[in-house]
Amino acid sequence: MFQIIGIVLLFGLVFGSFIMAGGKMDVIIHAAPHELMAILGAGVAAFLIANSMTVIKATAAGFGKIFAGPKWKNSDVDFICDTLRMMTMNLEDPHQVEDAMEKQLEKHHHEAHAPAHALTQLADGLPALGIVAAVLGIIKTMGAITEPPAVLGGMIGSALVGTFLGVFMAYGLVGPMATRLAAVVDDDHAFYKIIQAVLVAHLHGNAAQISVEIGRGNVPTAAQPSFLELEEALSQIPNEA
Repeated sequence: MFQIIGIVLLFGLVFGSFIMAGGKMDVIIHAAPHELMAILGAGVAAFLIANSMTVIKATAAGFGKIFAGPKWKNSDVDFICDTLRMMTMNLEDPHQVEDAMEKQLEKHHHEAHAPAHALTQLADGLPALGIVAAVLGIIKTMGAITEPPAVLGGMIGSALVGTFLGVFMAYGLVGPMATRLAAVVDDDHAFYKIIQAVLVAHLHGNAAQISVEIGRGNVPTAAQPSFLELEEALSQIPNEA
């Protein structure tokens, strides 16, 4: 929700201030289609060159996470099942289990961050691609150097739209989206760290209530339940569970 509000404010304030200062949107509207074709076309092409199909698919799926935020799914319990399986295979040394879990989490976190990293690289390249589009516009302008100043002014203005759009998309859209996606991945990763803390605490011989309390301490502050809230939740669990 806040991401959508942010995008609306971004466009409203940037272009609103331009119009209030006396700027004419005609030049931008006229130049935007072919400038965006050059900038986004080159950006998408570079993105495809730089990344594997796995990362490309994960990045496409990541746009949903940018707006939906962190979301834990039923499939996430695979991590719990894998750890419990290790425990049943006589791998009961807490340090061995913790080390195995840490390596598994590190691998998962590194792979999950790949889409955000790919978007960051795209954002870093967009300003330069905007300059490329602007240079092409200047080349076109130089080919019409005999035209009157009014015509040349319009052509130069159209060329500069490329630089503007490259910087605008990099720092106003793609860059913040990459940052948001990385934050969502980190929030999702916290779920696994909580599981790790509880299971390792249990293997160290702590009582179930103590292990759960240790896990509660690892919950991010914004989502962390109070001690009483946790006690109430535990008391509502059926004995059969």
